[in-house]
Amino acid sequence: MNSSDLEGKVEKACCSTISELFKNDIIGDVSLEIVQQIMKMIKSRGYNVKPAVIKTFLDLQLHNVEEPVDQLGGVSTQNKKDEKLKKKIEIKKMTRKQRRKFTIRNRLQRELRETEAEERKENKTKLQTDTIKLVFYVYFRILKYSQDSPLMSAVLEGLAKFAHLISIDYFTDLMTVLQSLMETNTLSSRETMQCILTCFEILS
Repeated sequence: MNSSDLEGKVEKACCSTISELFKNDIIGDVSLEIVQQIMKMIKSRGYNVKPAVIKTFLDLQLHNVEEPVDQLGGVSTQNKKDEKLKKKIEIKKMTRKQRRKFTIRNRLQRELRETEAEERKENKTKLQTDTIKLVFYVYFRILKYSQDSPLMSAVLEGLAKFAHLISIDYFTDLMTVLQSLMETNTLSSRETMQCILTCFEILS
């Protein structure tokens, strides 16, 4: 095996690992840290990296959908049923004073859980927002200054996927860049379709 083949295998393994980490990152803190490191690496190499590196961004979980409670440290449905039954039995054995204390404690615990859930949601939203800002920075940098880059296809694919997350403040600039890019007649049919898809996503 020559050095080129070995380098290709290492690159493929690294990108595959990063993609899996992105796919399985429920909260988003791991993804943000990895994207920060990838961005530093890309900038240090003057954006001279393989398209596979940019394509790992496609596996980022940036849909901002809340995860099932079970995955956030909660309990399963069956366990919840068992706990409710157990509590009912315990309550029946309590005195009126004990029931009052139990009710107060139960309410406080519920309020605490709701507060923690809201904090988790806000934290997740912030992490995803910070992550997508970095991803779009990389995409826009390549779009504006490296239009003949071999990374263009990966960038357009990413924009087509994440266009619904782009701030309205960037719509006009992005549409102008995409239109200019299509007018160069240097894009492949696939890249042109990705440009059109991105435009439709922005306008929808």
